[in-house]
Amino acid sequence: MTFSMLSNAIFEGSVIPSILIVGLPAWVIAFRKTFNLVIDFASPVSAWIVQRFGSFRSLATTEGVEGVLCLAVALVPNGWTYWKWLLLALSCLLLMTGQVIDVASEVFEVDAAGDDDDMLVKYSGYVAVIASVAGTLLGQVAGSALANASIMAMLLTSSALSFACALTRFRTRKFMPGFGNDGAGGDDGDGSADESTAADTSHAPQRTPVTRLTRIRLLIASLLLALIPSLWASYALLGIGSRYGSDMLTVVYAFGGVGSIIGSFVYMRLSAKLGMHAVSAIGAIATAISLAAVLVPEFAAVCVGWLINNLGYGLLAHGVIVSRQLLLSGGDLAKFSGRARFAYAIGGAVGTWGGWLGSAHWQILAVVALVLCAGFIPLLKAMPGPVRH
Repeated sequence: MTFSMLSNAIFEGSVIPSILIVGLPAWVIAFRKTFNLVIDFASPVSAWIVQRFGSFRSLATTEGVEGVLCLAVALVPNGWTYWKWLLLALSCLLLMTGQVIDVASEVFEVDAAGDDDDMLVKYSGYVAVIASVAGTLLGQVAGSALANASIMAMLLTSSALSFACALTRFRTRKFMPGFGNDGAGGDDGDGSADESTAADTSHAPQRTPVTRLTRIRLLIASLLLALIPSLWASYALLGIGSRYGSDMLTVVYAFGGVGSIIGSFVYMRLSAKLGMHAVSAIGAIATAISLAAVLVPEFAAVCVGWLINNLGYGLLAHGVIVSRQLLLSGGDLAKFSGRARFAYAIGGAVGTWGGWLGSAHWQILAVVALVLCAGFIPLLKAMPGPVRH
């Protein structure tokens, strides 16, 4: 999991610097978000893959495919006229594989926790810490630095980490749901265990029926979760890079990484005690404060704003995602996760194209995003309170 987060974060951290370095137009950012919306029409396919092959096997195999894709692009000579457009194609392909990984990860975590909601919340806290340290801080900073030094080195590093992720997952498969020698999933003699039980939703924990209104609120929360940052963040980074230099984006990413680490520890310590409702509320407030800080025309204020933004957004994102994991399970969770990803993609596409139209004045976009943060107020009712032991 750590290798996976590092690989993904390194590539994502390199996107904005790479656009500046190779001279891709700003509309590429909006196109990528729109492509994400298009492929999310196929989210039922991702859910079917996870249900058919199991969450663990879907994760390991797809991560190996990502390693192959990054390696293939790295081996193409960068002197080729259309090489920079190959980078865009790769980023779009990784969005497709990422869809399967995201759905499989959600189902895998619930499968692993069984009916122990307290364990699920605590596990999500550990994941948050790993994601903030290995992903946001180390990964994005390394991705930005590597892209400024050599885009090919970035691709090779991301590829190696994806292969390492797939290898370590298969090496530890006996510890995963659906594997082992306790009869839940036996070994067929050649080292590959039967994962049918991992994909069998009949053994999934039973949840209290979720009302339609709660589902709608969770879907809208997923939409806003993408709409707000996509409206301003990428274009703000382009503006900051143009004003202070692309190498200063590494500093901004570093502050964002520190904010993610702080937020992940706050989430890990308080999520079980306060519940997703309070965690999401704190995240929304911190996100709003960060947007106000970024508007201050000083590089130091931008860095502090990015720190607070990653802190708040991390709390908010975990609150929304873990809420649906606590309320849903099995095939119902896989299907709803696909719908949530589609709502997320709609928010991302609308926000990105709206941001592109106003990209020349990214400060105004931050003000609009600040106003949109108020939209989370009526949605907090869908978030569960503290988990009862």
